[in-house]
Amino acid sequence: MLRGVGVFGTGKIIRVLVPCLRAKDFRVEAIWGRTKEAAEKIATELDIPFATDQVDEVLLRKDVDLVCIICPPHLHSQIAVKALGIGKHVVCDRPAGLCQSEVLKMVHAAQYYPSLISILFHTLRFLPAFVQMQKVVRDGYIGDLSICDVQVQCGSLLHDRYDWTCDELMGGGLLTNVGSHIIDIITYTTGRRALRVHGMVNSAKKVLLCGSEGHVVVRGGRSYGQKTTALKEEVLYLDIEDLKQSSVISHSSSPSSVDMTQNNVNAHFCKNHT
Repeated sequence: MLRGVGVFGTGKIIRVLVPCLRAKDFRVEAIWGRTKEAAEKIATELDIPFATDQVDEVLLRKDVDLVCIICPPHLHSQIAVKALGIGKHVVCDRPAGLCQSEVLKMVHAAQYYPSLISILFHTLRFLPAFVQMQKVVRDGYIGDLSICDVQVQCGSLLHDRYDWTCDELMGGGLLTNVGSHIIDIITYTTGRRALRVHGMVNSAKKVLLCGSEGHVVVRGGRSYGQKTTALKEEVLYLDIEDLKQSSVISHSSSPSSVDMTQNNVNAHFCKNHT
């Protein structure tokens, strides 16, 4: 039975992940950070018994059965492959690696040890709005798929100091980190695989699927649909929390207060993708 967990990473998401693991009766036994100081700081904050900046010191612990890899992407492949090789189960954040060869090493290691769990994080597909979108597409709501248009809005990657999120060689950048989510959610909702991907970053959150009989779209936490014979869109799924947030925003300050250092990713998938 999986109980002992080793965590790789010290980012903000760790403060969410560790309590979630403990709520499901997992024991977080060790944490790794790029520096020992960073690892020890979050270990003290979250009451994790062991902290280190050495990968092997986590992987070789007998009380660690599962490793969660949530560190800079340039380290994902080497940690995952080594962990599987010594019999640890692996859950790894996206993107899987910096290039196809790194990802293939992970895939081959997972295939070589089929009794071990090896999962890549793609969390958008579990959101109710996308689950509903997948269902109505599968049921033929939009007919034959012709266009997938995705626009993702997020804050600036610039933090108070330079880090890996701004370094292409370490797996940083919006297209790398958000693009992998886009490809996965399109695959999930349409049942098709992208053969070619084109992306661009500009200053300007939605997923739109168009077909011969209509379209479905997710905006924020809501999903809408419209048949070609209909005069307007209908609500397919409405997120109550998103509705509350929108109500608060509508009573806030003028548009001039909006942060203009925002990025968008646009992805277009053609009809002939299989």
